[in-house]
Amino acid sequence: MGVKLERRQFHSDWRTVLFFLVLVTLPTFWPVLFAVETRLQAAIGTALASAVIGLIGWWFIRREGVGAEDVGLGRRAWTRGLALFLAWWVLVTLVDLAGRWIAGLLDVSLPPIGNYEWTLATVAELVSAFIVVALAEEIAFRGYLHNKLVAVVGRRWLAIFLAALAFGLWHTPADIAGSGQVLSPFLNALLFALVGLVFFHLPYEWTGLLPFLALFHGWNDFLLLLTLEAPTAVGAAAGYVLMWVVLWAGGRLSRRHAAAARAGSQAGM
Repeated sequence: MGVKLERRQFHSDWRTVLFFLVLVTLPTFWPVLFAVETRLQAAIGTALASAVIGLIGWWFIRREGVGAEDVGLGRRAWTRGLALFLAWWVLVTLVDLAGRWIAGLLDVSLPPIGNYEWTLATVAELVSAFIVVALAEEIAFRGYLHNKLVAVVGRRWLAIFLAALAFGLWHTPADIAGSGQVLSPFLNALLFALVGLVFFHLPYEWTGLLPFLALFHGWNDFLLLLTLEAPTAVGAAAGYVLMWVVLWAGGRLSRRHAAAARAGSQAGM
């Protein structure tokens, strides 16, 4: 199922890593510099800042002489990633609906964790989270930083841990500047690092399917069912569990298909 990640062309220099981290942190200060009065303004501002982050990540990828296919953004990765995400999204929706049905039979309250009113601001938040923010951060932090650190550090699992930690800490400077607090942003950064490690860096290392992870990232930021409503706690929890289940099942099917293709090729010789 996986897409092979190409790292031999990444240069082993720490200065570029530090330069990258400085550049991608600067756009995160936009809420501190500009007054935000409405949800629509916040969504547009977040999308624009994230687009800059994604372009920075892509620029650094291209500086290494690496192509889209080498970081999990080729046609094959998009085809498989979109198919797996759709299958995952259908399963999450079905589990959530089943949970509501069972809760109704048991006369147990199981409300959705949100209530979306589909205004222009909500649509802008959906587009910002699902498309711009998610894809930009995946390009920058998985497509570039993850692979770059593997090349720089040399020890794959240490590099993955450092990439997740950097992703978590990247959220901290703007949070400190905006809130005036220090402890809470650092605690949030550790949570971001843990979530990033378990649900993004490890699956990326295993599959290389950046499009799937970008869409899952968008769902993580804007919880939504195929019915265009927020999930219950059952559906939300199922989403994180089923992400690993779908990737595992997709991997098994891909390996079986590859084995059958090799057997057919050998039989024809």
